[in-house]
Order: sequence, then structure tokens, then C-alpha cells
Amino acid sequence: MQWKLDKDITVEIASQVLEEQLFTVEDIKILGQGFDNVALLVNHNLVFRFPRHSNADIYQLKNENPILQKLQSVISLKIPNPIYIGRPTSYYPYHFQGYEKIEGVAVYQVDLTEQELLSCLKNLALFLKQVHSITALQAQNWGLERSGYDHTCIETMLEALQPRIDSIIAQNIFELDLSFIATEIEIAKTIKIPDDADCLIHGDLHFKHIIMKDKKLIGIIDWGDVDINHPVVDFAIIHELFPVSMHNVFFELYCNIDLKIWQYARFLALKSIITSILCGYDTKDQQLFDAAVQAYKRLKNS
Repeated sequence: MQWKLDKDITVEIASQVLEEQLFTVEDIKILGQGFDNVALLVNHNLVFRFPRHSNADIYQLKNENPILQKLQSVISLKIPNPIYIGRPTSYYPYHFQGYEKIEGVAVYQVDLTEQELLSCLKNLALFLKQVHSITALQAQNWGLERSGYDHTCIETMLEALQPRIDSIIAQNIFELDLSFIATEIEIAKTIKIPDDADCLIHGDLHFKHIIMKDKKLIGIIDWGDVDINHPVVDFAIIHELFPVSMHNVFFELYCNIDLKIWQYARFLALKSIITSILCGYDTKDQQLFDAAVQAYKRLKNS
């Protein structure tokens, strides 16, 4: 879904807001942007995320920031810790957050050996076990409200997926195997995800949000979609990043997962991969594009 922006964010606007409310800006540049936020690196070691529309502002203030603060003592990997909360102004109408940068690079920007990839998988399994140990009730007691965007609803997922497939085809970006995609969709349509296992989820685990340093997984960023939903939403990253030959290692460390649940996670991985192919192309990020294409081929051939 392409959001209609109430106010776009530029380096100039961000600098002015920060100077007025917090501190002198000596250096600032855009790190990246998505549908919901623009991320900027400020004074070399601080990351500020500025919402691009009112929905993102409300969710960040009510859900993301409080949950991140609660999770600091739960998660063994590094996660953002909001230390600055900015206020709306007459020319920028939303709250914004700032935290110390987690030093490293996204996983898709690193070439990993099989052993390094396996080590990454083990750390990710522990991370997911820690996040998913927070029950739906506990997350609600922490103040988290369900977003209403249900990744376990196949119709909702297809509403998001189909325009991205159409865009890739129309622009001749990459040759998708529509028969393969149709098969994955039909299988996913037969799967009913129960709601009795709902828990806290990251909600948006993909290539850009997994941070590596010295070829080791050290942090998870961008919690803008933190939610209460089935853990299958977060399982998709295992299909995206790791070959099937490594999946048993994940099961051993996390727990055994029902095959139908695992199959639905595969569908969610396909949706995420197709999104990353389109994103890599649109943003001219060749590394992201190449990593997504590789993931697509790995999934298709597994």
C-alpha cells in the first residue's frame, strides 16, 4: 500500500526540528525510507526515525516505543532503545524517535560462509524464542494493541502481494515463475492459522532489519510493525535467509513447528522476497535486489 503522505521529510526539515528541540546538528544524512518512516543518521552515531503519516506516528508513540523499552531486559541481541522522543511542530506534525545507532550492516550486504550463516541462524532462533515468549496477554499488559493487520489472513496478504507481482511484470524487472507462485498461494489458502498461539512478534523481519558486525548477528532494528499475532509471521525470515538443509537446526533450538504452519511461513517468505525484489529495483539497491533474487531462486528450488 502506498501511503498518501501528510508531510514528506527532508534533511532540512529534520535538522530544523532537531535543532529547535534537542541539540546542534553537525552532520545528517538519510539512511533509508519506507512506507511509514524516514530514517536519518545524525551526528554519526544517532538514528532518528520520522513518521511519514499520522498512522505511523500514533503506532510509534503508543506501541513501538513502550515495547522497545520493555524488551531491553528480555532480548540478548541489540535492539533500538529510544532515548529521544520529539514533539510535533507547526511544520512537522508528528512525534519522532531517536536512539544510538547499532553499528553494523544489514545481512544482505555481507558474504557469509556456511558456518557463519549457521551461526546467524542459531542466534536468530534464540532471538525469536525470546520475543515469542512474551504472550499476547503480557504484551497487552505492556500496553500493546493489535494493529488489525493480520498476516495470517491470506486475502489480506494477497491484496498486498498481487500489485507487487503486477509491477514486476509490467516493468520487466525480473522473470517470475507465475506457476510456482500460484501453487504456493493455493497451498497457503488451505491453511488455517490458529489464534491460540498468538504472542509478541517483530512483524517485519527481513534482509534490511537484521544487523551484522564482523559477520556475526548482533542486532534487530525497525520495530515499527511490532504486533500481537501468530509467530508464523516471524518464521518467514528462516525461509528467506537459510537453505532447507539448515531448518532442522532452527527446530532444535526454537521448537518443532507444525508442517502446515511452516508451509504458510514459506508463503509469507515469498511475499517478502517479491517485495524486496521490487524495493531493490525501485531504490537502485543492487545488493538488496541480488539477495532477493537469490532467495527467490533458493525458495523455488527447495
